[in-house]
Amino acid sequence: MAKVDTIEFDDARAYLDYLRPSADRWWSNNNRIDYVFRGHSNEQYRLVPRAFRKAEKPSELQRLATRIMAAAPDLDEVSAYQYAITEVMMSFAAVAKSVGIDVGTAPNVPSPYQSFELLALFQHYGGETSLLDWTRSPLVAATFAAEGDDSTAICVWALNKSTFGLNGSLEHIRTDGASVELVLQDAPIERNPYLFAQSGTFTYVQSRNHSKTDKIDWEPLERLHDYSAACALTKIVLTRSEVPRLRELLFRESLSKAHLMPDLGNSVRVAIQRCLLPEYSFSLLGP
Repeated sequence: MAKVDTIEFDDARAYLDYLRPSADRWWSNNNRIDYVFRGHSNEQYRLVPRAFRKAEKPSELQRLATRIMAAAPDLDEVSAYQYAITEVMMSFAAVAKSVGIDVGTAPNVPSPYQSFELLALFQHYGGETSLLDWTRSPLVAATFAAEGDDSTAICVWALNKSTFGLNGSLEHIRTDGASVELVLQDAPIERNPYLFAQSGTFTYVQSRNHSKTDKIDWEPLERLHDYSAACALTKIVLTRSEVPRLRELLFRESLSKAHLMPDLGNSVRVAIQRCLLPEYSFSLLGP
């Protein structure tokens, strides 16, 4: 049983240096290890796709899945969620087309992964899906982690899929003896330019050789990691008081939400964050 490796920092510059893409820890024999990274603005957040997160009030997707199960009583909950995600993707594609935006082809069967480009685009713009966003850049992950205003520490998760079980496969862990696979998949960037700027990629979990659906696919990734023989997850934590300084250090390296998702709204947010830094020098007041 593998345990998550947790590394804690209380200095923003040391944190940044640890995460640098050129650091030896991300390389082996001059070849880049296939790590992917994910930033959390609250280090207590779990590695759970948006579609499966628990909340006090039912999500829109959960309400839709409940309606689908009422209309088709023989459908189990896992399948109902797949139907619900696919239905919303089809509606998303139709609405986008009606306003002159091409988002690709919608699936015509209850399998969201059939139209992965559309699924990734839907996820990127706030849709509830079974995907988790990752990036191949640890500094991009740090940029997203530093964006939130929570009171807790932040973290960057580092995932090495090749050591997650047997190259992503956890054998025979389901109650029916089937296996679970962690899939790492890129999406086309033609319709999603932000994806290129963010070095973005995605993971999802699916069962293999199964006789029935199983909610094990919905488990947090760090809980599934318990079944892995080797450690494949590292949680790199920074204390909250150092987050504003980390934002400024990243900005100096042309990394901010405005750089990764360039629009005027994000530019306003980053500008205000910089002005609020204690060491910020006010231009109008002179030296």
